[in-house]
Amino acid sequence: MAIEGVAMVAEEVQDPRRTIPKGYGYGLFTLVALALGVMVLTGGVGDWRQLARLDYPLPAALTLALGPGSRWAQFFASIGLFGLVASFHGTLIGSSRQVFALARAGYLPGALARLNGRQAPHWALGAGAVVGAGALLTGTTDQLIVLAVLGALVMYVVSLLSLFALRRREPELARPFAVPGYPAVPLLALALALLSLGALVYYNLRLSGVFAAVGLVLLAAFVGLGGAKRLR
Repeated sequence: MAIEGVAMVAEEVQDPRRTIPKGYGYGLFTLVALALGVMVLTGGVGDWRQLARLDYPLPAALTLALGPGSRWAQFFASIGLFGLVASFHGTLIGSSRQVFALARAGYLPGALARLNGRQAPHWALGAGAVVGAGALLTGTTDQLIVLAVLGALVMYVVSLLSLFALRRREPELARPFAVPGYPAVPLLALALALLSLGALVYYNLRLSGVFAAVGLVLLAAFVGLGGAKRLR
């Protein structure tokens, strides 16, 4: 979850030009390997059509293989729970650094850009945790996930369009990490992101409308506060 948050800690690592791309590479390799392993191994245990309806296919597959009373199945299910909590922590860290950067640039209240004695943005971290906890207490986790994925896909599309714009406008800009297979690979990624975004909007029209309305309000506030001029 939120692997793009790796970039948010660029100011807190040594030699970010080398370590950030390496972190992305290790993270993506781990995700792809585990996702393929879960898909193949769980699908081969029993009737994949029954597992496809579940939100927890891996523990269900372990229960089918080891029996409903197996301690091993319970043990692996608890490991998955800790992994989920760890991913939430990663999301909070990434979001806090984003809030900190926006506050430091003047787009959010300046208090969120303050650092504690260990140079950590504690106010931004706390604000993100409060917002996240409040969202969970609404009891609409499935809808929140859809909204989060909408935001992620829009971010991917904007980032890829920014990549092409920067390559055209600033061809001499220092690029310690060159996108492999440019422009074919970014174009493929952009097409997949647009396809995924279109499918998500098609099957979630109401939530997509809410997302678009909130986005327009925030964009209007951004322009009204002079953010567009500062970016120029």
